[in-house]
Amino acid sequence: TWDTHTCLPASPTEALPFPWHSGLRLQALLRSRCPSVLQPPSHPRHPLGDQAGMACWHPGVHFPSSLTICLLSLLAPLFPVLSSFPLSMLVGNSVSLPIPFSLPSAQVQIAIIWRRNATILAIGNLRPNFTVKVDPSFQSQFSVDPVHGNLNISDLRTVDSGIYSVEIFPLGSIAQKGNITMKVYEEVGNVSVVPPSAEVIEGNGLVAFNCTPVHGFVSWTKDGHRLGDNPRYVRSSGYLQIRDPLRTDAGVYSCTISNPFGNATGTANLTVYYGPETPTITASSSEQDSSAGSFVLVNSTVNLTCLAPSNPPAKIYWNVADNMDRDVPSSPVLQLRRVQLNQGGVYSCLAINQKTGLQFRNSRRINVVQAPSGVTLSFQ
Repeated sequence: TWDTHTCLPASPTEALPFPWHSGLRLQALLRSRCPSVLQPPSHPRHPLGDQAGMACWHPGVHFPSSLTICLLSLLAPLFPVLSSFPLSMLVGNSVSLPIPFSLPSAQVQIAIIWRRNATILAIGNLRPNFTVKVDPSFQSQFSVDPVHGNLNISDLRTVDSGIYSVEIFPLGSIAQKGNITMKVYEEVGNVSVVPPSAEVIEGNGLVAFNCTPVHGFVSWTKDGHRLGDNPRYVRSSGYLQIRDPLRTDAGVYSCTISNPFGNATGTANLTVYYGPETPTITASSSEQDSSAGSFVLVNSTVNLTCLAPSNPPAKIYWNVADNMDRDVPSSPVLQLRRVQLNQGGVYSCLAINQKTGLQFRNSRRINVVQAPSGVTLSFQ
């Protein structure tokens, strides 16, 4: 489908119509029956946001026109794209985004479009007559410099972050496009870390930390060391989750929020309750230099030590023969002073963790012997 519009020279020496044509394929402009074309066929189409300020063109004669027609073509523009480095800005400030390439000479007619991502912000002619219009929904914050074409933005907000693109369409020359990536940050502020609200038991459930406010890049450390990759760790924005926590996960966790305008750190402590493990019982005697093993001498002082890794430390109960005997003092070390022959037997210790609700028992036999007169016994 072809649209034909008629334009005439501003001061024609003869009445000569110049038809306008627009279509999906620029090659069609070369059709011999067209005495004039929209623009030289070697140039890409002029998609001023799907609208363009066009000029009629005739071999040997060039007459600018102010007529604006709507192009139905949805083809991508064929022009070079220049990108600038990312721009960091602070909320509440103002910025002027420049065109990231050189403009043609001042005598060249130029149309311009400013976009943020896919949204058109401003569109119109930059030269010779400035007719750029800012979309009504952005007029309170955005404006276009009538001389240089810069996009001015006031009272920046975080939603103003994005990729800003500017396209210019010099009449009779190739179009150009440039991109500027801008990220708008808030002040980092005071950072705090909310620890898990419930007591953490080893191997049970999920542990969650919440770091707020998140106004930048988030990094986590544990006991001053960077938190490495671990399939049990899940990090998302200001959240850190630990699946099936282990005792080795206990420690001080720090969350640091940083952006180009500052940084701040918050900390929280994680306590993991675990155990007890199955106790181990060791015996030592005042009459022997090393571990007493299963044999001790009568009248010696014997120390029985019950070890059961646990957090908090397990409550230890000792008994002999009767497993329910709680009369023996609850202490990891049971001391038998001047042990007698009748004190030999099986000693048991019971370890109980009141936080985890777990308890384990272990036993050990102690044999009390008396050395014959004049004989020194040595136990290995």
